[in-house]
Amino acid sequence: MGGGSSKSKDPAVGALKRLIIKVNDDKEWKGELPKFGKKEAKVAKKVELLDLSGCQLGPVVGATLGAALPVFHVLKTLIVKDTKLGTIGTKALCKAIAELVKCSLTKLCLAGNYDEAMKLPDTTEAIAEAIKSAALKGLAELDLSDNGIGPKGGIKLAAALEEAKPPLTELLLADCQLSTTGGSVIGKACALIPTLKHIDLFSCNIGDMGVASIAEFMTSCPLTSISLQANAISWEGAVEFANGMLFTAAHLESLDISGNAFGNECNDGINAIADSLQKSPPGKLTVFNFAENSLGDGDPTLLLTNFGKLKALEWLDLSSNRFRGNIGGVLAASLAELVEIRIVSINDNERMGDEGVVPILDVAVKLRKLKELHAGKTSLTSAGAQAAVKLLKQNAVLTKLDLLGNEGLNASIDELKAAAGSVNRVMLTEDDTEKVRVGPLDARARYYEYLGSKRFIPVAA
Repeated sequence: MGGGSSKSKDPAVGALKRLIIKVNDDKEWKGELPKFGKKEAKVAKKVELLDLSGCQLGPVVGATLGAALPVFHVLKTLIVKDTKLGTIGTKALCKAIAELVKCSLTKLCLAGNYDEAMKLPDTTEAIAEAIKSAALKGLAELDLSDNGIGPKGGIKLAAALEEAKPPLTELLLADCQLSTTGGSVIGKACALIPTLKHIDLFSCNIGDMGVASIAEFMTSCPLTSISLQANAISWEGAVEFANGMLFTAAHLESLDISGNAFGNECNDGINAIADSLQKSPPGKLTVFNFAENSLGDGDPTLLLTNFGKLKALEWLDLSSNRFRGNIGGVLAASLAELVEIRIVSINDNERMGDEGVVPILDVAVKLRKLKELHAGKTSLTSAGAQAAVKLLKQNAVLTKLDLLGNEGLNASIDELKAAAGSVNRVMLTEDDTEKVRVGPLDARARYYEYLGSKRFIPVAA
């Protein structure tokens, strides 16, 4: 008589209990929930970080997560990356975020959850409404990478950023299919957020018009990290970007402009970047990815000469740039000035040959912090082999000399292995397999940890 139910009457607590059960059912998940025990509501009120990355939630459980959020009173960081929310789950979660009244998120990651670029951008619209809500008024880090935002979604997102002006320091939109339209409006919106430090637009196809917008906001934001890899940017966009670099050079630490066409058609783009480096050298720049830009189709002499001004540089990738042998001495002279350099790649520049690579191997002997030198597929022969042997013998700091794809070294394999002195210190043609791709280095996967909304962070040697 009068015995009430022991179940919680708070629907958010009930949703949290269902969420915990669903997450624990995913036996493949590598993450870990907070230790809720049997006091789910009490524990949730004190949780500041909830990371469900990789847990296969699906749309329904995504909605359950949204229903459970009101229990989290002090939540600051919510990471829901690659969880198969889909459009339905993402919308439900974002609508729940927009209605929160007790917590204020500073970091939100929804990367890899939906694809609707060719449809109406209603999912991105839900994200936009969340951005304009009180719950995200203090948002510092936003990661929407690997979602089908598309041009229409880009317009919705940009409008929300313009209206809310959250104090963002990091905006990650890698592979979001923005196109020129989306890239242009995002750039204009970012110009209104002076706190922005890191922007990632990897493979968004923003083109020259999009990069012109990005260059414009670079004049007002002291960016430290920029990724514009694979965005169909030609020499015209390179000129615009070079102008933007002049304003952010003093702050810039990481720059990835690989996979574009800065060197195609004419030398104007290359020279514009060279002039920018000369007028305002980025003194803090440690990472520079300039691979796959057809730099060798023109005259990159001035550009390569000015690399010597990047005194803090630790990582440089110039792979797949169609360099000829005549640039070897110029690049070697610049490398000699880079006392902090640790990793260099000139992979997949078949026209360099011994003429271009030997001067670089020779100067590498004196680079006492150099850990890796990648010179695969550069048409080396006996002269290159002798320079490589000298390098291996005299630079004990070097842990990897990549000479893959150089069949002209076959006669010198035993000598090179003897000079290497340890397994895997030298990578030779006989090590080639179908899995080995001689080309640009994968900065994201191999040499830097890309942690949610964090910037590129060098892995400890």
